[in-house]
Amino acid sequence: MKLQERTIENYNDGNKIRLSSQKERKKEMEGDQELDDLKERLSRLAEQVALNFGKKLDYSINSVHEVEKLLGQLHKHYKKTCDDEGLNGLALEFAAYIIKTIEKNLSKGQWKRDHPVFGKDTFAYTWDGKDIFPYSWCQKRIFDGPSDNVWTKFQAIVMKKTKHI
Repeated sequence: MKLQERTIENYNDGNKIRLSSQKERKKEMEGDQELDDLKERLSRLAEQVALNFGKKLDYSINSVHEVEKLLGQLHKHYKKTCDDEGLNGLALEFAAYIIKTIEKNLSKGQWKRDHPVFGKDTFAYTWDGKDIFPYSWCQKRIFDGPSDNVWTKFQAIVMKKTKHI
């Protein structure tokens, strides 16, 4: 059975705003819980990876700088071997860690698997009214190198917004 799409008109600009049905919202909430559980598991895996490199992550703001160093080591491995197996998974683990760090130190947001503009499996994080993409940050750092420094992006996008830098 196909759900009928419902919309309301935004009287300020004439655009229509889509309303979710109760079933759609319930499914979305279940997805949110699944992502929250996934975020917990993945961030713990990021901690384990860090320990394998002799580093301890503590969810402090400065620990994101340690994440940058770890991603740098993964980039060196990738450049040396040209083997990308497992690296997207590691990028997602460190993205989850970065998100948990934001939530523990600043405020919570909402992690979504898919983004309406950037597509499926982009794992956007809506925080403080904006979409940020820690998964993409980590992927780009691993595959593209130091010009995609995660610590710099974190400072520019997250910390500048909170005026902590």
